[in-house]
Amino acid sequence: MNNVYFSFKIVLLNSFIILFAGALIAQKEVSAPRAPKKPTILTAFGKQRIDNYYWLKDRQNPEVIQYLEQENRYAEQMLAPAAPLKQKILEEVRSRINPQESSPYYQIGNYFYYQRYELGQEYPKYCRKKGNIQAEEEVLFDVAMMAQNKEVYELETFTPSDDHNYVALAIDTLGNNIFTLYFKDLRTGKMLDDVIPYCAGVVVWASDNKTVFYNTINPQTLRADQIKKHILGTPVSKDEILINEKDTQFSVSLMRSRSREYIFFSIDSVTSTEQYFIKANQPDQKPEMIVSRKQKGSYFTEHITEKGEDVFVMLTDYQAPNGRIIKCPVKEYKKGTWQEVVPHSDSTLIESFQAYKGFLVLKEQKNGLDAIRIINLLKNTQYYLPFIEPTFSVELDENMRTDTQTLRYIYTSFTTPTTYFDLDLVNQKQTLVKQEKILGNFSPAFYDTERIFAPAPDSTLVPISLVYRKGLVKNGENPLILYGYGAYGISEKPAFLPDLLSLLDRGFVYAIAHVRGGKEMGKAWYEQGKLLNKKNSFSDYIACAEYLIQKQYTKPQYLVAMGASAGGLLVATVLNQRPELFKAAVLEVPFVDVVTTMSDETLPLTTGEFEEWGNPKEKIYYDYMLSYSPYDQIKAQNYPHILVTTALNDSQVQYFEPAKWVAKMREMKTDNNLLLLKIDKNTGHVGKTGRFQQYEDIATNYSFILYALGINE
Repeated sequence: MNNVYFSFKIVLLNSFIILFAGALIAQKEVSAPRAPKKPTILTAFGKQRIDNYYWLKDRQNPEVIQYLEQENRYAEQMLAPAAPLKQKILEEVRSRINPQESSPYYQIGNYFYYQRYELGQEYPKYCRKKGNIQAEEEVLFDVAMMAQNKEVYELETFTPSDDHNYVALAIDTLGNNIFTLYFKDLRTGKMLDDVIPYCAGVVVWASDNKTVFYNTINPQTLRADQIKKHILGTPVSKDEILINEKDTQFSVSLMRSRSREYIFFSIDSVTSTEQYFIKANQPDQKPEMIVSRKQKGSYFTEHITEKGEDVFVMLTDYQAPNGRIIKCPVKEYKKGTWQEVVPHSDSTLIESFQAYKGFLVLKEQKNGLDAIRIINLLKNTQYYLPFIEPTFSVELDENMRTDTQTLRYIYTSFTTPTTYFDLDLVNQKQTLVKQEKILGNFSPAFYDTERIFAPAPDSTLVPISLVYRKGLVKNGENPLILYGYGAYGISEKPAFLPDLLSLLDRGFVYAIAHVRGGKEMGKAWYEQGKLLNKKNSFSDYIACAEYLIQKQYTKPQYLVAMGASAGGLLVATVLNQRPELFKAAVLEVPFVDVVTTMSDETLPLTTGEFEEWGNPKEKIYYDYMLSYSPYDQIKAQNYPHILVTTALNDSQVQYFEPAKWVAKMREMKTDNNLLLLKIDKNTGHVGKTGRFQQYEDIATNYSFILYALGINE
């Protein structure tokens, strides 16, 4: 028998009773916090709901902060026996990370830009070389110095001007996704006086090297609602508003074409797009509309030059749920004379595309797997790049040039670190550019991956991606983490995680349930997991858990549920419905108070999500959401061990949702299992941003899982 699994069984038999009994004793010695019940009556459609913990949303109330601090202390006390294990895992993960990693070079004009880490630094240096990669290095920014004494430092945007004399930065130091724009003169090394607060983090330069376009964030709703124009050296208060979107279900965005010749402004809801353009060398041009929101459907537009003529190329799902590619000469776009280039397919979702000289590159999803299709427009031929692993992820890299026939793409899987390839589109020759270096005793050969399908109650086959240490015995004795998301059409894809090795090497199986609500199996997969079909996401996840048990990958006493954000909603709902399936659960920044949150249009991001969850002002959606809302459906029953995490500055899922959920769960549940709430008072939705710091929370999660399962070393 494999020594790893033999050791695991011995550990499990001998330590489970000792450690778990210790946890129960500790629980008796340390009282769990109890939030006071302060009933608030909520009324809808003539019926009343009583919310005893509604008061926790008032962060200005000292009693709220006091309660959150009590929860933090309690979680720390209860996890104290697992602290040495957490530290060991943290050291393991850090030992695998190359302390002097660097990014590939990206050519923009005559410069090669890149990032590199120095020994022990949490943040990189932004650098460039002029002319070729052997040239002398120019350090533009030392982010480690900029981020000193800050818990969060997210440099979202680093955008050089066309002449490479200036660079625009978008920085968030709170973790709330509200950015401030800064500008630096790279010739003098000085920061400019132009500082623009409350931005969404996107900056687009015009060709004149002094005009920039950006989108602003409404500080109350956190919706990107305006696109403005700023000229360097002029007062920000005088910036011209180009688009002011008042419909709260829409938000604004902008981008510059890869050809650098056009700038596109988009106004998007979940289901509709309105799009405008200007020429990059005409920053004072009035934006011209390409497509109206009345058309319905989503649109993404690029520009290419074809036979000397400017052409718009567009990906749209209008009358094509999985997407199609159309094109039109710019001078004729108003006539509506669009020509279909790639037709719609019922079996293949087009996620994105890039246009090159004579080539079109499509990023697709086929049967739940990523695919890259290369279309030779001159020869009218096409082919797919071959990938051999059973489950993986592949993405088109930024590829900032169109005057090339070289495509850069990024490949990763559970067992393959992030890898960059350059593909010659003409001769199909591939060149390995760079692979993330993993230190220590790591080899992909140590692990196996699988892709299996679980039958849902309606006979739909739900994909599951799995990874585990080679030699796994499928006897039901293996600890298994089942991760799920299933919302917003986001496909959850396998990727290499250096931290995950610490669990795999301890005998764990890691699985992703690709439930409906993502787009793994196309647009229909998304439609079947949203609005009045949302319950399919929950039944899919349960079906995956049951199938893994049936096939003896694990048993309920070794099964752990995990989800973050909307995935936290998924897991919390499933815990209400089938708590006996799981031994433990980790809910990270979970969206668990669906009805109350979606009913409060003053909260950030609410109205823009009516097309995802439903508008609770309509009874059919109110009743449906209430029937599964995790907070409202907590029952007087036994639940597994649970760890919940949140952050005080989280702008996407407000801290009070998980806080309320934990308070009510303590009131209702009938077991003595662990129920812990950890709240970070200094970060936001994505937690710590430092390269090594980000693994501290992950190590906490893993040590909790091992502790809850009774595994110690």
